[in-house]
Amino acid sequence: MRILYSLAGTSLKASSRVRGYWVAEELIRLGHVCTLMPQLKRSDIIKLAREIIRHDVIIFQKTYGRYDNYLQSFAIALGKATYVDIDDAPSLNNDTRTLRRFEMMVEKSNAIFAGSQMLLDYTKKYNINSHKIPSSIKLCNYKGKEPSTEAERGGKVCLGWIGNGAHYGIDLKTILQAPLEALSKSHQIKLKIVGVCENPVINNTFSNIAGLDYEGIDTIEWANSVAVAEHLKSFDIGLYPLIQNSFNSFKCGFKALEYMASGQPVVSSDVAMNRDIVINNKNGYLVNSSAEWIRALEELIYSAELRNQMGIAGRKLVESKYSTEAIAKNISDILTNRHTLDH
Repeated sequence: MRILYSLAGTSLKASSRVRGYWVAEELIRLGHVCTLMPQLKRSDIIKLAREIIRHDVIIFQKTYGRYDNYLQSFAIALGKATYVDIDDAPSLNNDTRTLRRFEMMVEKSNAIFAGSQMLLDYTKKYNINSHKIPSSIKLCNYKGKEPSTEAERGGKVCLGWIGNGAHYGIDLKTILQAPLEALSKSHQIKLKIVGVCENPVINNTFSNIAGLDYEGIDTIEWANSVAVAEHLKSFDIGLYPLIQNSFNSFKCGFKALEYMASGQPVVSSDVAMNRDIVINNKNGYLVNSSAEWIRALEELIYSAELRNQMGIAGRKLVESKYSTEAIAKNISDILTNRHTLDH
């Protein structure tokens, strides 16, 4: 089967890399032919139209602008199968035009690949052929953690976060500031933020917490699996703070999966897809308040054995349920009409 991916960005963009490039690699191993085309400028629309002609399936991964609607209609007129893949809220600010374009594409699609339960419920209102397809982990890029190495850092346990700080500054400040101020008074801890993106909210908040060893890294080579793995390897505990709001409710939990694939316990806000991924007291903790953040982090700071146990459990979960191989097989089955619909 000849599959064309219309992508919102190159492999430097997280959703394009994870749900496009990584999945396409596995689809190719399953015998399909895949072409990946990021939309970076308007002239790419013409190139996409040409490629649609010679492909059987078109997957619009997070691309649902005005021209994408036209491209989808063009593909359908040619008898092609079209799919929409979505792993985030369709609109940051609930723009009605954006939402309607998205819903129109969903209605016209053969099926939808929804990254979370919230997205599945939302898209099923417009297309019953919607499937829950979680974001997945390319396991060869992530190494399970060696036994805890805090002694190598002068006894400091490293609490880590990785992502796009330009979008998460308020989440990090609102949720983590108070717990870290309390913990830093009685524990030797380090906070490492990878992906600050020159966000002054992040640097100003955490560099001014007394007793906290703070390291902020603006950016890394996101498409470089070695660079990402090396930074994740330095974490002892993975942090995933999310404010409960309409946008975050659609999140697909990729950050939690990265931590678990790296062999780390996760402490996460009890929000969105994290509720499916983080199994409380087994591979991490789901928390709702500053007091719960402090309690969960203290338990992990005190016990290297607990961190290691939870890290092993998380890695096993990713291997069994959230690997790119497993997700690509699921998508392949859908494309070839062998998949049972989610109910």
